Formats: sequence, structure tokens, C-alpha cells
Amino acid sequence: MLSLLSGITFAGVFLANRLPKANPQQASFLGCLLHVFLLPFFVTDPAVKKFNRVEWIAVALMGIFLGLAYTAFSRGIRATSALSASLICTVEPILNPVWVFLILGEKPSTLAIIGACIVITTVTYYNVVSVQKKNEEVK
Repeated sequence: MLSLLSGITFAGVFLANRLPKANPQQASFLGCLLHVFLLPFFVTDPAVKKFNRVEWIAVALMGIFLGLAYTAFSRGIRATSALSASLICTVEPILNPVWVFLILGEKPSTLAIIGACIVITTVTYYNVVSVQKKNEEVK
């Protein structure tokens, strides 16, 4: 249920940011601020209490880089259509298994590879067709 709700609200981000006077950076900030409600669960987790200095540094670095990614995303979403932004964002989770494979050597399953190929092909096709249509309109 949480995954379904997450998908629906994420789609709403793209649609809401196309509204007049919408500010994607403020929306991203508010979304990140809402994560404060998850903080009690994080700090009371027994595994977190066992973190050493390196793990805390890793958590801090992930927070910094995610913040920078949200800032870049918020700026970039203004220059793309809602559909394009949604499709491009779909590629990011597809690439996660690639990074895990390259860094940790964990091989993705055959179905994961097939699914990734389908999504990447669809995104590529959509963007190629969009560029061709824009070029035809300019002529």
C-alpha cells in the first residue's frame, strides 16, 4: 500500500509542478522536511545504535548528495514536460542494480535485466520521437 501511495504522490509531483506559480524547489524542501517524522524510527533502531564513525559519515554524505540531487531535479523539472520528467526519473531506479553490480559484484536476475531493457528502450524511444516532432514543428 505504501508503494502504491508513493507512486501516486510521485506522479502528483510532476503534475503539480506544471501549475502556474509552482515552485519545485519549495515542494522538494517540504517533502524532505516531512521525513523528520521518520526520525524517531531511525534513531531507535537497534542496528543504528551500533553504527561506527564510518557508517555515520556515509549516512551524512548520502544526505548531502541526495540534497544536491533534489536541488538539481527541482531546477530541471521546470524545463521538461511532466511525462518526460517522469520517464527520465524512471531510469534512476533501473540503474541502481548496475551500480550495485559494479561496486559490490552482485549480479541482477534475468527478469531485472529484461525489465531494465524494456524501460530504457521505452524512455529512449519516447525521447527520440519527441525530438523528431519538435524538429518537424520548427520546420
